[in-house]
Order: sequence, then structure tokens, then C-alpha cells
Amino acid sequence: VFRVAAQGGKQGVLAASHVATALRRVSHRVRYATEEDRDSPWLIEFVLESKTALSGSVPDPQTMASLLWSISMMRFAFPEILELLPALQTTLPAVVEVMSLPNVTLSLSAAARMRQEAGPVSCDMVAELLLAALKRRAEMKPFHIAVTMSAAASSMAAGDRGQILVDTPRILLEGMTVERLRLFSFQDLAKVVWAAVQLSYRDVDFLRGVSEVVAESAGEVDDRTAREYIPFVVCAFARFRYRSDEMFDAIASRLLKKSLLRRMSRWGIASLAWSLPEPWGGQSSVLFNSLEAVVRKRRLSQL
Repeated sequence: VFRVAAQGGKQGVLAASHVATALRRVSHRVRYATEEDRDSPWLIEFVLESKTALSGSVPDPQTMASLLWSISMMRFAFPEILELLPALQTTLPAVVEVMSLPNVTLSLSAAARMRQEAGPVSCDMVAELLLAALKRRAEMKPFHIAVTMSAAASSMAAGDRGQILVDTPRILLEGMTVERLRLFSFQDLAKVVWAAVQLSYRDVDFLRGVSEVVAESAGEVDDRTAREYIPFVVCAFARFRYRSDEMFDAIASRLLKKSLLRRMSRWGIASLAWSLPEPWGGQSSVLFNSLEAVVRKRRLSQL
């Protein structure tokens, strides 16, 4: 793929859409990349020709989103690909104005994922895309809110402290009703409340609404979602120092079914153990004892 695209560049026919197609194809198989692939001289040639192609044109919105997503997926296996970001940063302001909301949030998620590796370039792109997303908040569905919140939290965790990051949870979550929260999948709700912790957004009405919805839905969550996302909810509420007995009883009942604790990740077990330092009666006492047994068996430390 790198060879064909690089040769196209040398012939003067490589466009931004061709670069996006090449990166997308490689990103779908990046997990199978070998040392030979990483050391290929055609990789360097591809990067050089792609930089020229991207610098000489403004990608359309779909192509921009595809480029950013693919680069974020390839950044570890092929770090040289990050050299394409400055060219994209230059054209992003013009493209973002005509982007659809799905392309904005896709690009935002990708840019935030690269925050550590791409440095200031990614920081500026996150700010540009986050502002564009917040301008479209009236169009946002729960999934878009979860993606936007997670991206802002990731950027702050990487060291960014822009005012727009601080304002994001207030803009998206202030006044959120229980009826609206019920439209969120459990996964998206967990992502939002975890991002709220990282962004230091503690709103009692929001937490009360989330706890009510979680108490209603925890019993119906499938096993995989329960194992992966319940620990985030429990840990978030513990860090907020907000206690809801009804919610925690519902969560405890769900976690005690089908031996979910035995199949939970080490981080999940450790976060639950840290979040529930002592039982307070009901199902939480049974869960507390089960957690202690799993922690001892796996020889885990709490967070």
C-alpha cells in the first residue's frame, strides 16, 4: 500500500483522498504489522509524498475525518505517520466549518487519542474540534455527548488546561433531565460520568439523575458491559463522594450474578475494592466480601 501510494505521489497523481484510502486500508490491519513493514523504505517515501499532497489541497470533511481516525489507529505501529498532522492542522479550520456532527466527533475523538504523541499540534486540533462540537450541541445525541466528554477529559488528562475543557461539561450536562439520561446506553452513561470526574464537574442534580437511571438499568446490562463499565460508574461516584444506596444495591446485585467478578479485569476489581472500602448493609455487604476474596486470590492492590 505504501509503495503504490508513494509511486502515485512521484507521478503527481496522489490526492488527499488517495492518502486517506491508503491509511484506512493499513489501519484496518495495523495489528498484523511486522518489523519488516515498520522498517520499509516505502513508508518514508509515502510520508514525504503524502505531506506534499496534503499541503497542496484542502480535504473534504469525510476525508479529513478518515485521515485523523486512521492516523490515530496507526500512531504506535507507524509513528512516522504523525508527521502528516501539521498539514491537516493548517486546513482544519476551513474544513470544520462544513463538517457534519458525526465527522466532527469522530475527528475530535481521534485528535484527543493522539494528544500524548502529537503534542501541541493535537492540542490545537482538539480545541478547534471541541469548539465546533459544542456549537452543535442542540443536534447531539447521547453518543455524541459521550464522545465529546471523553475527548475533553482525555485532553485534560494529557495536561491541557484550556477554558473550553473546563466549560465542556457545564455546556453539555447542565440541566440534563432524568428523561434525557434514560436515552443513554449504559456504556455512554458510564463514559460521561467518568469524564465528568476527570473534568471536575460535580453537579448534584446530574449525579442524582445518573444514580436514578443506573439503579433502574443495572439489572438489565449484559455481562460484558457490566464487567467493563460498572467499575467506572462506581469509582466515579466514590471520587465524587456521592452515595446512592439504591444505585449501589442495584449494581451489587448485578455484579453478584453469573460470577462476573471472576471474569472482571484487574483494574475493575481494584477500582471496585477502592470504591467500596466497607460494607453498609444489603447486597453491598455480600459484594464487599466477594471482592475481598477475589482481591486476595489475585493478589491485587487497591487503586
